[in-house]
Amino acid sequence: MKSFFDPIFDRLEKQVVQCIERDSRSIGDRFQKATLYVLSKCFQSIVNVRAYFYDRGWKKSRKAILPVVCIGNITAGGTGKTPFVNLLIQDLKSLAKLAIISTGYKAQGVSKYDVITPLDQYGRLVQATYCGDEPYLLKKQHPDVHVFVSKNRFLALEIARKKELQIALLDDGFQMKSLKKDLSIILMSADNLFGYDYYLPRGYLRESPTRLKEAQFICITQVQGHCFDRLCEQLAPYTSAKIMGAQMVPRRIVGDRNWGLDQMKGKKLGVFCGLGNPQAYISSLEQLGAEIVATLVLNDHATPSLKQWELFSDQCQRKQAELLLCTAKDFYKIQDIKRELPISYLESELTIVHGQNHYRTLKQKILQLAKQKRMKT
Repeated sequence: MKSFFDPIFDRLEKQVVQCIERDSRSIGDRFQKATLYVLSKCFQSIVNVRAYFYDRGWKKSRKAILPVVCIGNITAGGTGKTPFVNLLIQDLKSLAKLAIISTGYKAQGVSKYDVITPLDQYGRLVQATYCGDEPYLLKKQHPDVHVFVSKNRFLALEIARKKELQIALLDDGFQMKSLKKDLSIILMSADNLFGYDYYLPRGYLRESPTRLKEAQFICITQVQGHCFDRLCEQLAPYTSAKIMGAQMVPRRIVGDRNWGLDQMKGKKLGVFCGLGNPQAYISSLEQLGAEIVATLVLNDHATPSLKQWELFSDQCQRKQAELLLCTAKDFYKIQDIKRELPISYLESELTIVHGQNHYRTLKQKILQLAKQKRMKT
């Protein structure tokens, strides 16, 4: 259940994001950015001190009994971690027994004391807001794969081991230095590789770019319209990892209305989303020829309040929108919401467009880890 402070934190988060993104030189914005800069320096110091303790061996990392493949990032939100996890599941689930480990960010039913799954005791999917939108979506798309949700990843890994699973895909967790990873894959957005070059909350960095040396693979997403070779040159001083490039490819419209992409041209849409990189999503719809008459952009993983939804829905009706469109993870969070207009989502999938050979190597390494686990047991 949401706490009294959640709406306050949501508003504060939105204001911080707007301040980071805004290119303004007004006195008010300068003061806000100066304040965020001081806070970011404090956060950077904490991150660096913590990393120093682990580098020196003063704090120890534990190795899980199950091989761990971490899909993480060095910036906050919008890099495409979960679509990449989805791609790996799709390609590997018939070849190895996978465990998907997630913290269920902003989920109501998650704690550090137990492990939940997106299923209830009768094997039915629970609400996405209870287990987390991303775990829910992964389980819905891959019902035959085990998905565990907990703030205590060691506890989730222990349960996965007891179920005799062979390998764990960790959705996020690069910053979890207490856990040794067998493989680390970093996702980065081509639109903003280094999160405006500032740590949170002045920018989006969660980790120093120098830590990219700990990754064996890097996948740059949203590469369409960017020079992939130039992006690789920007990363070269920090890493010798194998670098791939990917982009989200729209497939079709699914939900209350099922359309092909060719039906999008000229359609009046109301668009809402809770994403780390909403502009990339909105731009993809515009490229399909849709006319966006209203938008409701929320914080990453956020769910619209009743008041927000009513205002947005009224605005869309006044502007004669034919459909309300969102992402898949947003769609499943608002399935029971009152509808004045039909709601659908854009079904997309992550596609590797550069470095396909590196992606094949990654899959081989993961399967080798799974094979080693089989041999030990």
